[in-house]
Amino acid sequence: MHTVLLVEDDEMVRSFLSEVLEMYGYGVITAATATEAVTLCTYVGNSIDMLISDVSMPDVGGLEFVASIKAISPSLPVLFISGYDPSDMIEKHRAFITNYPFLRKPFTTPMLMGTIQQILAGHGHGARPEQMAS
Repeated sequence: MHTVLLVEDDEMVRSFLSEVLEMYGYGVITAATATEAVTLCTYVGNSIDMLISDVSMPDVGGLEFVASIKAISPSLPVLFISGYDPSDMIEKHRAFITNYPFLRKPFTTPMLMGTIQQILAGHGHGARPEQMAS
């Protein structure tokens, strides 16, 4: 069983995604903020197989957040999710789209599961959303 660290500030979205992931057999550790996620990763980082995070977090900027996570666990696969269209994102968020797999909300369960499987299989790093899940 793979364990996912899910970081999402919207409680309803976090709860729903957690339920979906658990339904598909994933262990899920949730965090409502980037700061909470970094703390969790510090303590249980070795048992986390993947990070799924909203791009925009209220407490820490996304680039700062991923740098903190990668300092703890450099090889941890990352999937970013956001309700923003990548073409509308400000310049600093564009780095996420080109450097990490990304899914735009709303996405379907098959899209999410397919993307996660590809990332965990080592095929997802840096892929564009249209290349990830069809």
